[in-house]
Amino acid sequence: MKTLSYILVLARAAVSQNVIDLGNENWTLTGPNITVPGSAPSQAHLDLFAAGVIGDPLYGENDTELLWVQRSNWTYSTVISNLSQADEISTWLIFDGLDTFASINFCNQFVGNTDNQFRQWYFDVTNIARSCKDEPKLSLNFGSATKIVKEIAENGDPLLNSADGVPTEEFCCKEYMRKEQSDFGWDWAPKIAPAGIWQPARSVQLNSASPVYVRNALIDIFRKGQMNNIPPDQSQPWIFNVSLDYLGTLPRDSSLRVFLNDAGGKSILDRPLENAYQSTSTIEGSITIDPKLVDLWWPTGLGSQPLYKATIKILHGEKTVSEIHRRVGFRTVVLNLLPVTEEQQAQGIAPGSNFHFEVNGHEFYAKGSNLVPPDVFWPRVNETKIRNLFEAVVVGNQNMLRVWSSGAYLPSWIYDIADEMGIFLWSEFEFSDAEYPANSSYLAQYEEEATYQVRRINHHPSLALWVGGNELEQIMLSYFFDPDNPGTLLREYEHIFLELLIGAVYSNTKSISYIPSS
Repeated sequence: MKTLSYILVLARAAVSQNVIDLGNENWTLTGPNITVPGSAPSQAHLDLFAAGVIGDPLYGENDTELLWVQRSNWTYSTVISNLSQADEISTWLIFDGLDTFASINFCNQFVGNTDNQFRQWYFDVTNIARSCKDEPKLSLNFGSATKIVKEIAENGDPLLNSADGVPTEEFCCKEYMRKEQSDFGWDWAPKIAPAGIWQPARSVQLNSASPVYVRNALIDIFRKGQMNNIPPDQSQPWIFNVSLDYLGTLPRDSSLRVFLNDAGGKSILDRPLENAYQSTSTIEGSITIDPKLVDLWWPTGLGSQPLYKATIKILHGEKTVSEIHRRVGFRTVVLNLLPVTEEQQAQGIAPGSNFHFEVNGHEFYAKGSNLVPPDVFWPRVNETKIRNLFEAVVVGNQNMLRVWSSGAYLPSWIYDIADEMGIFLWSEFEFSDAEYPANSSYLAQYEEEATYQVRRINHHPSLALWVGGNELEQIMLSYFFDPDNPGTLLREYEHIFLELLIGAVYSNTKSISYIPSS
């Protein structure tokens, strides 16, 4: 029987957009003969540790003693409060990161499965919510990644680390799943393979007064005429391009308007976006901005880091349908790979190809370090840890960090800190030291993942570069390269890293360079 605590909004009248942060709900974690309080974002090891069921997974030999945790299935469940079940309300579940193999149920009905840690998952559960006869309970059952990926590999291609195509190790086969590769061990990382809701999650309810929700946003700031990987003309005006991914039903003939304020709140511009285009899932437009209106963003040691607050509103007539806020900066950054010019040779530079960064038209010495995950468990990474780390980077006269590709894509708030401190982030797609499967289902996952990530962080001036992955060309050249007789692995590599991923970058942004491998 439904109780008042679960049905707080039943009025037929239109209500405003209802966004419920699922991190504020009361979660339970259930496993083999174990039930403890859960949380979100979190992972099973962390909640078991918090409840005193296990010791610190990183203490002593606990990574070995606690193998039973990663071998087990774990279910996170909660009852969503403040959820409307009115007929005119549509309901969505949005997960910014699920690690990794999860089966989702809502109101005792199956919603969907997930199998990629690095993409956003969203589900329309309108009909389930309206017909729910019991409390609106949400459950996510996470399977053991090590068990599941072994089964996938045993039914797939022969593996290089296998005997006769049969996996020989428990922590094998990481290339067959879209999960943090270092979770399966690295020269610096233990073999933990955690599972859970590792990024924020929310329930979104829409109605006629607020019919859409922006789930992701692309802002691309570049010089007019700029092309990826080619130094732009610094005398040209700025192009400010916006593309919003939304859920729901957007009224026809909707428009976009941008409001740009400086750090002190002073209005820089307030204009409608031009060249508007609207589809069933995106709306986009662009404007030209006079360079005199904004100051350039520079990496630390070369100048200041002025940032601007951009508010993008979706309008239907004069009515605001939805709006988003992003902090942006104005700069160009290019990894120059063009042939060395005669002028450069006259300066003593050897013939060949360039390999240097240019910011705002100026060559600069990129100096820094590799950035591996700051913790084996991402939900424990907080602002204090990152600020302390980045302060050490600046004090050490570094201006760029390479976001190593066997970890995870950094959350946007870490790029925010890099924006403030002037630290460029060389960013890599999550492919490392392996030959990755290239059948249609995997390719679809790669494209969805890459497109989401490129669009999600492109507005950050600290984004320096996109790279296909880590040490991939070295493997190809050492073991599989034959220009006269290219084999299947070489062709698959070229398809993923010289076609698919570069396509995800170039089709979404003109402001960032791409190379296939570090």
